[in-house]
Amino acid sequence: MLRLFPRRRLSGSNMCRWYDVACAQVQRENEAQRQSSVAVANSLLGGGYKNLPESVRTALSDQVFQLNRAVR
Repeated sequence: MLRLFPRRRLSGSNMCRWYDVACAQVQRENEAQRQSSVAVANSLLGGGYKNLPESVRTALSDQVFQLNRAVR
C-alpha cells in the first residue's frame, strides 16, 4: 500500500476500504475468467460437458483457466 501512495497518509478505515474494493475487483475478474473457462471447456467437448462427472468438469475448467491466465 505504501508503494502505491508513498507521500500520502491514509487512515485505517480508508486502507480497509481500499483493500475491500481491490479484493472485490479481483473476485469479479476471477469469476468472469471462470465463466469464460467453463464456456471454452464446454465448446471443446461439444454438448458432452454436462454429462461428465463434476471432478472432471472442475479439472478441465481449471486447466483452461490456467491457460487463460498464462496467455494474459
